[in-house]
Amino acid sequence: PEQGSFWSAKILAAKPDLHQDLERWQKVYQALQPDCGREPYAATLQRFWEALDGPAAIAQLAGAAGVSNSLRFLDLLDQCPQGRGEETLAALEGLLQNTYTPPDPCAAFSPITMLTIHKAKGLEFDHVFSVGLDYDPRTRQPRGAQKAAFLMDRLPGKERSYLAAGATDRTTS
Repeated sequence: PEQGSFWSAKILAAKPDLHQDLERWQKVYQALQPDCGREPYAATLQRFWEALDGPAAIAQLAGAAGVSNSLRFLDLLDQCPQGRGEETLAALEGLLQNTYTPPDPCAAFSPITMLTIHKAKGLEFDHVFSVGLDYDPRTRQPRGAQKAAFLMDRLPGKERSYLAAGATDRTTS
């Protein structure tokens, strides 16, 4: 290919008119370019991301969960074969199809765990609330229009204990 036909050369050739962020990008790119292809893609991308203050930008936009997702992406990229870029991208796409979002780091500070019934299978908890088990999609009524599965109220008095009363089970009545 002739001189200056690559996209990177075209960007670098426009230096006098570059915006401040592109100048910063250019400096980082030039510093990392000698290592491109000599180290795993994930390592190069992570160094590039960190040099451009990517973690701080993601944290500002999406919080700790965004940074966690970004790091998970880099972990997946590191699992891909190092070779031609097309092969690596195809492998990465396959991994992304079968990957779940990592847990939110901020959730570690909460005493409450919210799980699907499938994820909770085999786990033990002191208290479990299963929401929506009384909903019958066959009735085509909004949730509030159906009879509640149970009623709960506070009893009068000093202790203010709770009283719960269950409704009839629609599967046996």
